[in-house]
Amino acid sequence: MRSLTKHFLPIALAILASLPMAAQKGSHHSRGTPPSPPPSGAILYNNPRSTEGAFDVYPITEPDIEKKLSTTEQPACFQFPMAPVASSTVSASRMTVPTKAKKEFGDACVQVRKKKLKDAQKHLNRAVQAYPSFADAWVLLGQIQEDQGNLQQAEQSCQHARAADAGYLPGYLCLADVAARQGQWQPVADFTDHVIAANPAKAPGAFFYNFLGHFYMKQWNAAEKSAFAALKDGSKEESRQVRWLLAKMYELKGDRASEAEQLREYVKLYPDDREAPVARQVLKQIESGRSAGQKPNKQ
Repeated sequence: MRSLTKHFLPIALAILASLPMAAQKGSHHSRGTPPSPPPSGAILYNNPRSTEGAFDVYPITEPDIEKKLSTTEQPACFQFPMAPVASSTVSASRMTVPTKAKKEFGDACVQVRKKKLKDAQKHLNRAVQAYPSFADAWVLLGQIQEDQGNLQQAEQSCQHARAADAGYLPGYLCLADVAARQGQWQPVADFTDHVIAANPAKAPGAFFYNFLGHFYMKQWNAAEKSAFAALKDGSKEESRQVRWLLAKMYELKGDRASEAEQLREYVKLYPDDREAPVARQVLKQIESGRSAGQKPNKQ
């Protein structure tokens, strides 16, 4: 469970190493509390993001640049969790973007595609200087700063995006992404709760991050609801991680029947995954307990 497809941020949770299934400790009956959030500044993800093939190029000479910035589509140079996301309204900040800012934004997308993040950042700085309310540019700038480890700057850029357009959903996902990298789970839940309440046409990353936020705060009902939404709309790789953490959640709750259900699905769908042997071992222990006459704990 170490990477997502080319359109998604590799979300290999290093915290899974601190979330071993009970079999790794030698006894399934070993139970405890959810892990504490990583210390501030801890990197939860396997960076950098994969960029190959993930972008459309938006040079200002292409006639559809105006069309794309006047629709609900998000720029293809956005990455997970900001892409793919689609809302029912057009960002107000797009309506009066001057030509210079559009050109700089398009050039930045080209440089991101080439993985030249510093060059892309220069173009985006010029874009927001030309048009300080350019929410798309602020979000992409935040992602680039985040990928370079500049989390404080990234957070400020995401805040600029939200300030430029309070109805612009990628701005909230941008902030959630930065907060998750720092183990700040309450903001993660709050920002993604806002996105989900806005009822976007498409925002799979929102449910994934919402699940994580509520999971680490032990808010099991909310976590479970978002987990199943993430399983429904997320990618195969994203769903792999959700099932693993769902099984862990049920283990922590003492719900062995639901834990076993998730482990069976996990082994069935990802038989060759690196965590599959652990899943099989825990599942065997649960089933052995049942055959010995133990009743599964279900809360």
